[in-house]
Amino acid sequence: MCGQGAQLYHAGEHRLLTSVTLDRQVALLALEKIEAEIGPLFLAAARDGLDGEVLFGEGYRMDHDGMSLVPFTESAELWSQPISKLYIQHAELGDDALADAARTAAGAWSG
Repeated sequence: MCGQGAQLYHAGEHRLLTSVTLDRQVALLALEKIEAEIGPLFLAAARDGLDGEVLFGEGYRMDHDGMSLVPFTESAELWSQPISKLYIQHAELGDDALADAARTAAGAWSG
């Protein structure tokens, strides 16, 4: 199990057995709601699959811990393929304040 439980990976065969991706339309709607409340966000997203590519846009602060980083300039690039994670940052808000603002604007998931 990896990807916070979203993926099942067979290490011996280097094969992804199952993968649950984000609904890109729902993710985009959530981003629109958050940005309407707190302003522009810096974005990054993990593409689905074994390559581990992480797309990142202008302003997003990335740690280079062995990930395959791919910059994007057009938002269409972010949404063009399935993604397993979406990362957001804000120019002025820290992680906790941003999480609180996102929950307020887009609603909390109660899985």
